Amino acid sequence: ARDLFRIDAVVKSLPSERDQNFMLSATDNRRYVLKIANASESLEVLDFQNKAMAHIADKTHREGHHEPVCPQAVLSTEGGATARIDGQGDLQHYVRLVSYLPGKPLALARPHDTGLMEDLGCFFGHLDAALEDFDHPAADREFHWDLRKANRVVGDHIEFIDDRDRRQMVKMLWERFCRYALPQMPELRQSVIHNDGNDYNVLVQSRHRWSQQVSGVIDFGDMLRTVTVAEPAILCAYAMLGKDDPLTTAQTIVAAYHRCYPLR
Repeated sequence: ARDLFRIDAVVKSLPSERDQNFMLSATDNRRYVLKIANASESLEVLDFQNKAMAHIADKTHREGHHEPVCPQAVLSTEGGATARIDGQGDLQHYVRLVSYLPGKPLALARPHDTGLMEDLGCFFGHLDAALEDFDHPAADREFHWDLRKANRVVGDHIEFIDDRDRRQMVKMLWERFCRYALPQMPELRQSVIHNDGNDYNVLVQSRHRWSQQVSGVIDFGDMLRTVTVAEPAILCAYAMLGKDDPLTTAQTIVAAYHRCYPLR
């Protein structure tokens, strides 16, 4: 951080699926997130993420939303949004510094009432509307978290589920997906989406004393161009966890998303 971005800070490790992330509390009281990409991550994909976040910031600002809804890349001492460091052996890693967004992860926020679930759907509807006219060469990358590939990814790994009953349940759902959903995939609208609205990537802040609102989203590492409806589907998959009435939760999210960014 000091060498590449001229920032002196106290460092705290953060969780991540594929990269190394660290929160920096700088001496000037600003906070940042330092992201060290795994060695297999391409510069083109990181540029895709940086430019998408900048595009969202520009669109939302022009629409009158002055608080940031996603992180923004900070330029290095060399003037670029992505720097490079040497790792172990011959490995090299790309490094980025992004702004820190305040808020509590949705997973830790309570209660998940109807208003918050509506806000969740609407927030991502506005996000995808902002991305509707965004494009990048890396948007069409081959990626295992692309829901269009679910039949192949799940089908190739069902055999590794040890529990027989759980394996049969997954196989039943996989067969239904292949029969009913997969044939319709080519006809569905496609666009660039965030693609990872899990309950630790969505940030929540208090609206006033008795209610909360979705204030931002982090981690654009899974984004790509895929079927647009995958966005609310992923939101629902996480938001439904632990709910007494999961289908009502899904209905609330999808209806709100549709109001803000109509599904065809």
